[in-house]
Amino acid sequence: NRNKKISIIFVCRTYDYENDPNIKALFSSNSNEENKEKTGIEWKEIIVEELAEDVVRQIVGVKYDKLSYKMKKVLSIASNLYIWEHLEQESMYDDYSTANQLIQKWWEQIKQNCTENLLEEMEVEATKSELINKINTFGKLHVSVKLLSGLEVTERSLTYLISSGFLVKNNNMISFAHQSILDY
Repeated sequence: NRNKKISIIFVCRTYDYENDPNIKALFSSNSNEENKEKTGIEWKEIIVEELAEDVVRQIVGVKYDKLSYKMKKVLSIASNLYIWEHLEQESMYDDYSTANQLIQKWWEQIKQNCTENLLEEMEVEATKSELINKINTFGKLHVSVKLLSGLEVTERSLTYLISSGFLVKNNNMISFAHQSILDY
């Protein structure tokens, strides 16, 4: 009934798309022709594949050609490239074969840089742990800042983790920058 149609873009991981019953139910209505006619909703599936080699090369720069095949493959996944971009160049090495290895190195780097940001390592660890606990308790991927404030979580540690790119704050909600970080 509208002159200008509304488009909704729903983004999720392939794993969730294939295994989450609620997401499956949302898209299963797409296969029912009668439902399409009744609601006017038609979903178009677009699978985001690995990034093209030239795209990754453009982001990584001249170092790209010196990387191992395994490392190039890891960086062809957008979330891994995001994490890799946050690693300090001098501590980087060419032997990451999984997202977990990248995240582990990034977390070690974040903890090492605590002192120069006037934070205790334990303060940042406590913030990460409390966020994970709240996410698990409430079953959501984000948590209100109000639920995190207290003895365990300081504003300084939240600000530090947000400025590091490890956490994201959006409308007073805190989440990890990517699902793979929470999974790790």
